[in-house]
Amino acid sequence: MATKVTPELCDSEAAHTLSFHARALGMENMPVGS
Repeated sequence: MATKVTPELCDSEAAHTLSFHARALGMENMPVGS
C-alpha cells in the first residue's frame, strides 16, 4: 500500500479495507457475498 496509515484512516477506512481484503484473501474459503 502506498497510502500511509494514519489514525484518521484507521477510523474511516481501515475497517472497510481490511474487510475487503479479508474477503478477497478468503474467497477460496468462503462464498462470495456472505
